Amino acid sequence: MIDNMYICIGIRAGLLRTYTSMNQDMLEYSDLPQYIPIVYAISFLHTVVQERRKFGPLGWNIPYEFNSADWLASCMFVQNHLDEIDPKRGISWTTVRYMIGEVQYGGRVTDDYDKRLLNTFAQVWFHEDMFQEDFQFYKGYKIIRFKQVTDYLEVIDKFSPTDPPQAYGLHSNADITYVTIYQTNTTTTMLLTIMSIQPKESSGGGGESREAVVTRLTNDMLNKLPVNYDPYEVKDR
Repeated sequence: MIDNMYICIGIRAGLLRTYTSMNQDMLEYSDLPQYIPIVYAISFLHTVVQERRKFGPLGWNIPYEFNSADWLASCMFVQNHLDEIDPKRGISWTTVRYMIGEVQYGGRVTDDYDKRLLNTFAQVWFHEDMFQEDFQFYKGYKIIRFKQVTDYLEVIDKFSPTDPPQAYGLHSNADITYVTIYQTNTTTTMLLTIMSIQPKESSGGGGESREAVVTRLTNDMLNKLPVNYDPYEVKDR
């Protein structure tokens, strides 16, 4: 899995990547009814924080390299927390929100406003009401509950390939920035890459082409290498 590059496009793609890499043991770790919804909520948050990068400075003041290690560390914390909770007192949501917003994901965040945003996600999405059937991250984005990874993949694959900016906590006009910044930058990068790998023709002034320079340098280095040794002669010595 490539974590240091932005490759997901949309919540559907992000959740598919997360649940494709998830093994069945992760879902079967705990029988507590709170476990499965919290893991899905962390996975949804993981996708959102990554997807916000495509909106440029509207998404994050600083583009952070969130990766699967942050997701896994958050899930492992939840496992440990659920193992130790007092059934009468229930989940300590203050602890859960702090660990997600300040430690696991927040540990990468250096900007004060970005930290405030991350803590807001934790505050709005992680609480007792998330276990209600009518809970939604945003209109149409509910928590799905299954015990099999294959069931998640089947349902998530049917999600819409495009999402409204509001699903990421952004204003509806953020799509304008997405088009002008992300798509323009992506197109420019692609065209520059294509141009950079094109063969260079020699100029009218008689300059060497790239291929000629590479060939000359290669031959020069080969000429400086010693001849191959005779293994039998070396063994005799």
